[in-house]
This record gives sequence, C-alpha cells and structure tokens, in this order.
Amino acid sequence: MMARTLNLYLLRRFVVWLLVTSVVFLALATLGDSFETSKLAARANEGGFGGLYLTSLRLPLLYLDLLPFIFLFSTVICLIRLSESRELVVIRAAGVSVWQFLLPFIAAALIIGAAMVAFLEPYGTGALNQYRQIENRLSNGNNQAAISANGIWLRENNPEANFILKAEKIINLEQQHFTGLTLHMIDATGRFSERIEAKRGRLVDNQWLLKEVRIIRPDQPVERRANMRFASQLGPDNLKLSFSPPDSITVWQLGDYIETARAAGSNVTGHQVRLHTMMSMPLMLVSMVLVAACFSLPTSRILSVGSTIGMAVLVGFAVYIGNDFVNSLGGQEVVTPLLAGWSTPIVAGLLASRYLLGAEDG
Repeated sequence: MMARTLNLYLLRRFVVWLLVTSVVFLALATLGDSFETSKLAARANEGGFGGLYLTSLRLPLLYLDLLPFIFLFSTVICLIRLSESRELVVIRAAGVSVWQFLLPFIAAALIIGAAMVAFLEPYGTGALNQYRQIENRLSNGNNQAAISANGIWLRENNPEANFILKAEKIINLEQQHFTGLTLHMIDATGRFSERIEAKRGRLVDNQWLLKEVRIIRPDQPVERRANMRFASQLGPDNLKLSFSPPDSITVWQLGDYIETARAAGSNVTGHQVRLHTMMSMPLMLVSMVLVAACFSLPTSRILSVGSTIGMAVLVGFAVYIGNDFVNSLGGQEVVTPLLAGWSTPIVAGLLASRYLLGAEDG
C-alpha cells in the first residue's frame, strides 16, 4: 500500500513537470517555426494568422521529435526538486532502491511513448501532409507521385504536356528507368486526348524517353513508334523526392507501404528506418530518463544544480545526435534499418543502467 502511494506521488510530480516542460518546448518550437512559415504565408498574402496555422500543422511531429529532450529535462528537474526538498533523501533512507523510485518514471516513459507513437504520430503525419499540400499550392508545385498496389502513379502539369503516368515497375530509380508505362494525356480543357503505352522508359535531362511506343487516340488507328520523347519538369532528384517520404505515411501504414513499394522496385530503406525508429520511441524515452537520473540523484550528483542540468543536457544531446547519425547510416544502407532504429536507445539505456547500478552498490 505504501509503495503504491509513493509511486502515485512520484508519478504525479513527474507528470506535472512533463506538462510544464512540454508547454515551454512547444512555445519555443512555435516561435522558431513561425519565422519559416510566415514567409510562406506572406507569399500568399495570408498574414500572420496564416503562418500560425501552417506552424500548427507542423507542430505535432515537431513535438514528437522533441519528446526525448522533454523527458530528459522533466526527469532532471523533478529529481533535483525532490532532492532539494529532502524528499528523495527520506525515500532513500526508507530503503527504497533507485530502481523502485525510478519505476514510475520508466512506466510513464513506456506508456506515454507508446501512446504518442500510436495516436499523435498518425495525427501529426496527416497534419504534415496538409501542410505540404498547402506549401505545394503556394509554391506552384504541380507534380505528384505515389506508389500503390498496382504500380507507380505520377501526375505532371507543365506548359507542354499534362498527363497521368502509370508504370508497372521501377527497374532503377537512380537511373530513372521504368517498365510498363502508360500515359493518359490531358488537353487544355482537362479532357482525355490520347493514351501512350511504352514497354520501357527513362527520365533523362528533364525529358521522358520512351521505347516501343503505341499511341491510342479516339476513333483513330493505333500509331506505333520505336521512340518518343517529350519535356518534363521533373529531374532525377525531384522525381525521387516526389514519392511518399517516410514521414508522410503513418506508422500504422508503413508496413503495408514498405511491402508494396518494395514489390514495385522502389528503395524503402528510409521507410524501414523510420518504422523502427518510431517503434523504439518508448525505449528511447526510458533511456533519457535513465541518463537524466545518472546526473540528478543525490548519490551521484557532485555538481551544482546548473552544472548538473548542463551535463545531463550535454549527454542527452549526444545521445540524440548519435541516434540521428545512426539513422542516417541506416538510410544510406551502411547499417541495417533494425540496427539503425534500436541500437542507440539500447546502448544508452544499458550504459546508464550500468552507471546507476554502480552508484547504488557503491
């Protein structure tokens, strides 16, 4: 009964600091991001409120990215306040081990982390897609690409040709090589004008080069050509970027998308890395709690309050940067997506646990 009361008390104190820290971080994120979005809104003459609306669409995923730091700061401040009020000293004198009084913090990290990934991430992904649609419209972007179960779809509007392209498979995305292409050409009035079928095609120097072509027009014989080309606004880089980026797909849909895109021949390494990173988020939050505890407990804290916070932030920042670096290695296929997503939180958690065990026994 006493252990339950103590756990609830510590959990309540921790949640209060989580809320306070979240408000501070969200305010700073809103202030920093509004400078960028206000420029975009000014181009459309939507004023400051338009910029704030665009910022609100980006804010959920920004908060998710900041969540490890929020848990780090909240744990440090909560433990220091408990220590300064001598509550932590009394708890330790009662024979409560470091793992017993850290249990509410760890449980909160696991539960909140899982809830954020399960609910906030899908909402934030949807909001970010809305932001990108608005950004694309304000920037006069007209190119859209997607991968579905029956192939790759691309829509392009340019002064020379408007069309919807479907390709059965990507042979090589780096060389822009596709097979089984079908182009539905659209005239200036928005009506279908002709269909172009090609066994294979490439995008070279902002031009589509088609091989073994059939041109089908209403009420006309089928026209066959060995080669055909026409202009495109897409280049090698922005074609790759036109496909769904990892953060445009919810964690619930990533698994199906990865299977579909892999079958279509697309490189899905980045999507696999994001899936594992999201799945390991609760563990990352636990590791941040343990890292913060290494510097905040009375048995291990030999620095001033300011220095303690500074050291905790420095180590937490190193963990965050290390995780980002390993994720980049995973995206470049230097390490596996599984290793990229899980190695940093596991290593950080084990090192912090080893330090706390030494402090507890020492």
